[in-house]
Amino acid sequence: LGFDKTLAALGILRTTLATLGVDKERVLAAVRANYSSTTDLADMIAQRNGVGYRQVYAVVGRLVDGLIEAGQPLDSLRAATIVQAAADAGLTIRLTDEEARDALDPARALRRRQHIGGAAPTEMARLLDARRAALTAHRHWAETRAARIAAARADTHARAAALTPAS
Repeated sequence: LGFDKTLAALGILRTTLATLGVDKERVLAAVRANYSSTTDLADMIAQRNGVGYRQVYAVVGRLVDGLIEAGQPLDSLRAATIVQAAADAGLTIRLTDEEARDALDPARALRRRQHIGGAAPTEMARLLDARRAALTAHRHWAETRAARIAAARADTHARAAALTPAS
């Protein structure tokens, strides 16, 4: 019974996922509006300048807090402002507006995440292929087990019938 319910639930999930629509423009707008690329910017600055990530993130984080309070978008942050805030915090960094825009671009941020389990399209494709192969194997296992259960049930019924005295 539990096995059948699980299979039914998986069937419903499969239908849901197969018919799910994603509004890419709306998702992109939400990502750009939520300041989530702040870590990408701080990470890029730290790596390119050889300074500590936590130190850079503290500087960038303070600037982003100011943007949030002022109701300004993250992409309004300029390189000169970041460089000056870093200098005020005792960090020497170099940064151009183009580098900052590149770090804040959500599509580029995804493409950079090529590590195992990362969000890069190539890695996502690899993970999906692996999950599809695993799903095929699991389906085969489930079908084999279901057939064995059905055969065992039929055998049990036949043996029980053979034990029942004829009237």
